[in-house]
Amino acid sequence: MKRTSKIIAVLAVLIAGSMIASGALLTYLSGTVTTTTTVSSPMEQSISGDNSGYVIDGTIDFPGVHGGETVTFYVKTINKANAPITGNGKNIVTNYDGLTGADFSLVQARTWSSTTGSWTEWYTLTATPINSYTISFAYGPIPSITWEAGQTDVNQIAVTFEEAAFGTYTFTSQIVPT
Repeated sequence: MKRTSKIIAVLAVLIAGSMIASGALLTYLSGTVTTTTTVSSPMEQSISGDNSGYVIDGTIDFPGVHGGETVTFYVKTINKANAPITGNGKNIVTNYDGLTGADFSLVQARTWSSTTGSWTEWYTLTATPINSYTISFAYGPIPSITWEAGQTDVNQIAVTFEEAAFGTYTFTSQIVPT
């Protein structure tokens, strides 16, 4: 009888040990891993009235501007990605008092790029009406631009208003992938 009890006890220990080992093996074979990734916009734009003190995703104001005067502002674009990004500058002007391209006598821009270290010549932007209070300006001399990883461009934009221009003009700029 004692011998049978010992055999049963040994079998119970072996079975329990096998269950524990197979449980550990099961966890080992079916382990789960997880990763999360937060993806941000590769392009960062900021704006300034004097090529310093840039505001990211914000607004700057030019109080006291009259018809016939020129306003100059700067838009900085940085490729934050570790890869080239191709896009198009989308530049929209809105005035809820009514707007046509004739509100401006001249809109010019030039670009400084970290790839060249110099400014381009001034080029004239052309207005395309979207509706009775919104126009779009062609941005740059070429339809799409490829920014290399880390590339920074600064666009100096000079807007000369017609003498009869009136209202609040809102200029927005955004890089749209192409």
